[in-house]
Amino acid sequence: MRATLATDFDGSLYELVTIHETPRGVYLAFCTPGTDLHASYHSDGARHYKYRGQRLPFDLDSATPLAEVTIPQQVTGTAIRYLPDHLSPHRPLRHNRRRRTLVLLTHAVFPEALTLNSYVLSQDHQDTLITSAYRDYNTGGFVLVGLNLFELEHFAGKLIALIFYKGIPPAQQKR
Repeated sequence: MRATLATDFDGSLYELVTIHETPRGVYLAFCTPGTDLHASYHSDGARHYKYRGQRLPFDLDSATPLAEVTIPQQVTGTAIRYLPDHLSPHRPLRHNRRRRTLVLLTHAVFPEALTLNSYVLSQDHQDTLITSAYRDYNTGGFVLVGLNLFELEHFAGKLIALIFYKGIPPAQQKR
């Protein structure tokens, strides 16, 4: 499985995150050249973040081995800022014959910032994840923007979920 999350900026399309899977695990690579920043969930349950080849000090505890995952296990949570200094260094979106899915979120979807949470889970728990996403991300201070599910190829019956939400400024929140 290989997917790309992209956005538009200043008349061009840019890759933000690529998601790919191997028999060793699931990887979310952040497409900022020169950083080699990625989050991974390995087949043995090890999870970590790496930046320029070095593990970051806030490694996550090991979790359930990927083949045994049932309930959602978080891979990463991050904010994506829609500002020139944050988006202009990203890779331009190009044809990639290995990519199977493209998720394009335009400036209209997130005028300032967007938060991305990703999870691995069993297909049997996707309804629970969808229900909890609507409940948890449609609160007074947040609104759910999107939820995408991708079937994993090397881990039968498993999915990776991307949940996008944005904050609502206090003046616009329902009282």
